[in-house]
Amino acid sequence: MAVQGILEEQYSFPLTDYDAIISTLENMGFQQTYFPNNTVLTIYFSDENHRIPNTVYIRARRYTAESYNKVLTIDPESIYNLEIKSKNLSNRKKQKIGISFGDIIRSFANTKAPDGQPIPILTNLLSELDSNKLIPFIATQYIRRHLKKKICELRLILV
Repeated sequence: MAVQGILEEQYSFPLTDYDAIISTLENMGFQQTYFPNNTVLTIYFSDENHRIPNTVYIRARRYTAESYNKVLTIDPESIYNLEIKSKNLSNRKKQKIGISFGDIIRSFANTKAPDGQPIPILTNLLSELDSNKLIPFIATQYIRRHLKKKICELRLILV
C-alpha cells in the first residue's frame, strides 16, 4: 500500500518471535519509531445479517497507551475514530468522525450523528442492504511497532 510516497507493508507475527524479528530488522538497518499510543483497538461493524459487501468497511479505531489486554473491555465514553469507507471503484467515499463508542452505538441505531445530522454514506448503505441498524461484529487489539529504513523508503508495521 503506497502512503504519501512510502511503501508500506504490514506483517503479523506471534508475540514470542517479536524480539528476534525486531533484532534482525535492526541489524538490517531498520530503525524503530516509537508511539506513545501503540496499542490499537479496532471494532468492525456489520448489519444484523452480516451482509456488508467486501467493498465497504465500517470500523471504530482507538489508539491508546494502555497495555495490551487479553480480555477486551470497552468504555462507552472512550473516543474512537469512526471510519465508514466504500471501495466501490465508481463511487469511492470515506467519512471519518471522532466520536465516543456509546455515541457510535446510538448513531448506528438511527443512522444519525450525535448532532442529529444524517450520515449519508451510512444511510445509503443500510438502504441498499434493506437493513436498519449496525452492530459490533468483531474486534481486534494489537501492539503496533513501526520500523523504517530511510534509504528505500520502506515502512514495516508489525502487528
